[in-house]
Amino acid sequence: MMNIGEFLVFTIHKDGIWMALDKQLLDQLDEKRQLLELSDNWRWDTHSYPEYILIPSKNGYYTPAAKRLQL
Repeated sequence: MMNIGEFLVFTIHKDGIWMALDKQLLDQLDEKRQLLELSDNWRWDTHSYPEYILIPSKNGYYTPAAKRLQL
């Protein structure tokens, strides 16, 4: 687990790695966000902590897998 101040930004789970991503940067780099959404290795957190309100973040899980996204 990694915290920055009061905010959890990274933690390792049994089935993947949870990360808080910079929402403003994702909005500016639309093509990068689309790559995440096309990947079988990424899913947005829609339940526990989908976003932080005090800092602009969009949170999700990276699940390492043998199958990689072909670009």
